[in-house]
Amino acid sequence: MQPQIEFKINSVLLQSDQMSDDIELNPVVTDIDIYEDIRKPYLTADLVFLDNSNIIDGAMIIGGEKITINIEKNTENSSPIIKTFYVHRISQQNRTGVNAQVIALHLVEECFYISNLYNINRFYEGKGSEIIKKIVNEFLEKQLVYGPSDTSSRRVGGIQTSETQQYKLIVPNLNPLQAAMWIKNKLTTIDGWPFYLYSTFVSDNLVLKDLQTLMTDKILNPNQSFVWSHMNITPPEPHIARKTILNYKNVPGEDLIKLITEGFIGSKFSYINTALDTKDKVTFDYDIVEDFLKPAIEDGTLSKNQPNPSFSPEFKHNNKSFNKIQSRHIALMGGSNPYRVTNLPEDAEEMPQYPLALGEAYDEGTYKQFVNSYAARQLLVKSPINMTVDGFDFIDGDKHSTIGNQIRCLFKKSNPSSIAESIDTKLSGDYIIFRARHIIKPQSYNVSLNMVKLGDRKI
Repeated sequence: MQPQIEFKINSVLLQSDQMSDDIELNPVVTDIDIYEDIRKPYLTADLVFLDNSNIIDGAMIIGGEKITINIEKNTENSSPIIKTFYVHRISQQNRTGVNAQVIALHLVEECFYISNLYNINRFYEGKGSEIIKKIVNEFLEKQLVYGPSDTSSRRVGGIQTSETQQYKLIVPNLNPLQAAMWIKNKLTTIDGWPFYLYSTFVSDNLVLKDLQTLMTDKILNPNQSFVWSHMNITPPEPHIARKTILNYKNVPGEDLIKLITEGFIGSKFSYINTALDTKDKVTFDYDIVEDFLKPAIEDGTLSKNQPNPSFSPEFKHNNKSFNKIQSRHIALMGGSNPYRVTNLPEDAEEMPQYPLALGEAYDEGTYKQFVNSYAARQLLVKSPINMTVDGFDFIDGDKHSTIGNQIRCLFKKSNPSSIAESIDTKLSGDYIIFRARHIIKPQSYNVSLNMVKLGDRKI
């Protein structure tokens, strides 16, 4: 007796304004790969099918067709996942015989395709998140889902997460998603954490969340870790077997010299502001430990007993920690205050009130937040890993379980000295899912996860 397949492909529907009837591709589909990425506000996919009925000829595919994929768990009361893509291009077309050919289509999510039909040259005013919301609502008819950072200034679990800057800006000849990403890249929380704007397989909404929120959200599997062991024995119980890591590899990482050369360990930064009355630049020293890692430990985002930090001040040259050496002096344009209509306050401690252009700041502290944001992005991807697991736990149609979520993983040493010391403490921990590849075949469903962590959190 064959084991029951734990998921089902309900439909892979090809639609085109050039065709009078839709074409159901499900019977001839051999592979579906769907890609999520926390750095992209859209999904991509690769679809492979065997064409033995002149589908490609009859559909006359030219790159504007829709393909709607409908899949769900093969369980009671399951909710289907339905996602619409556009054909981006035919990436492969090979004859396998006289009457058959293999077709591979590269697909892009509907919002990405539609976004390329628009061009924005328009003035906006408000918080960055509010402007992004206006753009995606108007042009893409999508909702924007926020993390706590979009709320008014408050403390969430002891962590300050509000977005406070008010901006005036003109979107300069960009499509809607380009404009949203341009704004997102300039946003930080008041503690200097960067934002991510991304799309998910389960929902049609776009998600805007800051890294601190992602790192302090609940773990998806706090009580049952995904486990890798050198013995690679699959337990008989299905719910435990699904938590077995089928394979993993360390993506090339731990490139500390890259962070040093980009100025994110120890450096001097100058932001040139052509509108300042008394001086032409804001200059400050940057120290990754004092300015970023220590505050993250103090507010509870990172563990105080940090066994595997992304950077350690114990690395020294001539008895001086790397973070105390100003390896670079980086000068950036801070802006020209085009929306300032009042004089600067006479009291140097008083904060100006005029609106800012995107990428501007009132003071040194806010400019340092920008640097923290850049540094956090780079530290996060310093030591990524890839792993493949069963996809069953990641296709609940009523909740999102992949990119942006944290999962707990347990890696055992290849050659432990004892059972008590069998855990690989460097690899094990809570990871943020950075990218996800859904590997869907008629008889199997796995997910390949690219995962990152910024040191360790309290467990």
